[in-house]
Amino acid sequence: MAASCWSQFFGSLVKSGSLIIHKRTINGTERRRGLIDMGKRYLLYKICRNGDRHLLTWLTASGSEEAHLSVKLLRKNHPQLQDLVLGEGEFFEIVEESRLKSGEWEQAMQALSLRKGGLSSVVANEGDND
Repeated sequence: MAASCWSQFFGSLVKSGSLIIHKRTINGTERRRGLIDMGKRYLLYKICRNGDRHLLTWLTASGSEEAHLSVKLLRKNHPQLQDLVLGEGEFFEIVEESRLKSGEWEQAMQALSLRKGGLSSVVANEGDND
């Protein structure tokens, strides 16, 4: 998801392991600007006014600044997704994997794997096999 958003603005991004190679064609000449390390992983939560914390998705980025930019791009490019709309007193929390408690990343991945339809979905019930 993030790579397609980035390519609209910065040219072609090609994933190679945990690195992104930035390629851009200018006047018919391909130029490479080096590697972008996408080695950090983040969980994106929405914190509601009443304090409830909802896991929305995960993303990769080279650092927290880029993770914040990714959320801005998601909001800009997908205004129809209600989870990305903030009401009064709501905010997003972006948590780097290294700051999570042991096993928290795996639990989050399990919860997200039960979703059908990406950000526009809800977590499916465990007995739901559709």
